[in-house]
This record gives sequence, structure tokens and C-alpha cells, in this order.
Amino acid sequence: MDLPAIPEEVYLPAQNPTQVLQQAQERAGALMRVVREHKLAVQMKGQQYLRLPAWQLLGAFYGLSAAVVSIEESRDETGRLQSVTAWAEAVWQRTGRVVSRAAGRCDRSERLVRSDGTEYRRWENADDFAIISMAQTRAIARALRHVLGFVPELAGFESTPAEEMPYEPEPVGGAVHRPQRGRPPRAPQTPAQPQQSPQQSQQDSDPVLAEILRLQRDGVVTSEQIRDEIDRRWPGRRYRDLTPDERKELLQALVG
Repeated sequence: MDLPAIPEEVYLPAQNPTQVLQQAQERAGALMRVVREHKLAVQMKGQQYLRLPAWQLLGAFYGLSAAVVSIEESRDETGRLQSVTAWAEAVWQRTGRVVSRAAGRCDRSERLVRSDGTEYRRWENADDFAIISMAQTRAIARALRHVLGFVPELAGFESTPAEEMPYEPEPVGGAVHRPQRGRPPRAPQTPAQPQQSPQQSQQDSDPVLAEILRLQRDGVVTSEQIRDEIDRRWPGRRYRDLTPDERKELLQALVG
């Protein structure tokens, strides 16, 4: 159960409602500009939904940050991970006081609805670390949404985080942005695509690297934390020197 708190500093940053609304509109305008420029929103069912980095930016506008504080795993009788629930707290950066608490869940049985109305289980064959990291992402976004959900509405966005929506993103400006992670059924063969960059090809061949980079983009971990974890576990080595099992061990440590 989510336990949001209503911090006085967020809802009463000024002396009267006019000033409160003015400050919220200023933040909404700044948020809209950054989201449009850096593609921090996705479109589903004709509506725009913010990805986690946008929620973290909005939190920074108000002096808030959020982090995961605990994780609960559920496994079947064979020991296979079935679902993860992560708890996150939003706190004042200045004082560390908790102002909101929320849970985010990711389950193998979740279904994603395609644009043609068909469904598939997007997490059915996903690696454990992908399910764990998505639960964390959802928890962090929801903790921030509890206290700041009114600001995206002023900017023309929906107040539900994009990672929680059960739909495939729609094309926006010629591109499709996909916040969901998982392994959908293999699509039919398509015509050859433009040649990928070496970095993209490396990510495609190394799903662990792709997931670590996503965690870094979403603000869950920093490059310094990644380097420190590698140095602590395998002194003198770099990511490219790690074996596949060691890379998975690194990711498990980062999502924690």
C-alpha cells in the first residue's frame, strides 16, 4: 500500500494561491521545454506520459529526490523469480526528511497491449535483473508523482508515469520510444534496417550492458557507482574484461 505524505513546502511555497499557481506554472513550462527537447515522454492512446528522468528533473525543481529503500521478491516452487515489489521514498534534499513513500511492482504475468489490440506477456522471458530494475523505476517515479503529479498536468502531460502504462508507445515525430522492458514474441522478418552504430550493436549483443546503461539514463545508478563496484569486486579490471557471469553479478549488485 502506498503511503504518500503531503509536504507543506510543496503545496505552500508562497503566501497565497496565486503565487503557488504561478510557481507551479513556471516549473511546468520549464519541464515541458526539457521533455520536448530530450524526448523524456512517450505517447500512448494519444496522451503523453513522462519517463522517470522527467520525474526526477521535476523533483529537482522542488528540491526533492527519491531512492529505493527496500525490495521484496516472490518466487515459485522452482525458485524462479515471478514478481518484485520495490519501495521508494522521496525526501527533501536539504533535510533528508521523507515526504512520500510508494511501492512499484513488476510481474512476469503483466500484459502489454499492442497498437492492433493484441496482447503479450512482456516480462515472461525477461531476466531477473530486468524485472528488479523495472520495479525500482516504477517505485521511484510513483514516490515523486504522489507529491508532484499536479505539475505535469499543468504542462499538458498525464500524471501517471510512462513505465506503468500497459500499452505499446505510439510513433511521435517519426520515432517510437519504449519505456517497457521485456521480451515480446519474435516479430516477422522485416526489411533490412540502416546499419547500427558500433555502440548500439554492442548493446544489442550484450543485454546486461543495455540494462546498465538504462539504469544510468534513468538516474538509478551513476557512472561513478558502476566503476566503484567493478573496482571493489574485480580490482584492476574494466567492464569489457568481465565474463558474462561476472557482468550479471555486477548488474545484480547495482540493482540491489
